[in-house]
Amino acid sequence: MPAAKIYKRGRGKNGLEVSPINTSYRVLSLTFRPSKRVNMTVSDSPVTVSCLASDRANKITIVNDTSASLDVFVSKYSGGSDEWFSLARGASDTWQRGSGLWEAVVVRQDSKRMGLYVQSGSQVTVHCVNRDNKGIHVAQGNGKNENHISVLNYSSVPVQVYVTKYSNDRGSDEWFQLGTQTSDSWARPGWEMVVVKSPLGEARTGAYARAGDLVVFNG
Repeated sequence: MPAAKIYKRGRGKNGLEVSPINTSYRVLSLTFRPSKRVNMTVSDSPVTVSCLASDRANKITIVNDTSASLDVFVSKYSGGSDEWFSLARGASDTWQRGSGLWEAVVVRQDSKRMGLYVQSGSQVTVHCVNRDNKGIHVAQGNGKNENHISVLNYSSVPVQVYVTKYSNDRGSDEWFQLGTQTSDSWARPGWEMVVVKSPLGEARTGAYARAGDLVVFNG
């Protein structure tokens, strides 16, 4: 695969300019979560995402299957609270959200954090906290700027990306297209959820990253 072309939005011809970036990252294969509702159980995966009963299509349930307590928050794009809640070892809790709509789920255990992007009507069972979940890799400190989160599309097709704005309420959390073999960065001084979807939106995945990180995915 040829070397990735690194761009920054907002300057130069067509609003783009070449910008240097540290590309010494480990590229992993990206596995998108299909929009068609299916149970997902991956061997050695840090999480298992499964479907709830049809009468619970407006809920997201988190199960703590790790050996210690977890802190959890669920985004509130379709309503509810996005405060952190503690989940004891072996415990579970449920968040009500818009039926069939997508939300970010973030779990924290000591210094480790992990993010997922799931559809309401799902149960997320957390087995361990690992930032490199389901093929998406967070290269810590490899971004363009210590106050930005960088995203590199190392795949052969364009994708759409959005980044939450918890640490910068002046930022945008709209979807932006990211071309093949290109990168972009979002001004975020703290931790955020980075979400990627395929061109038609039928497949989506995500990762939790902080300022200075580079999120890499390979279609």
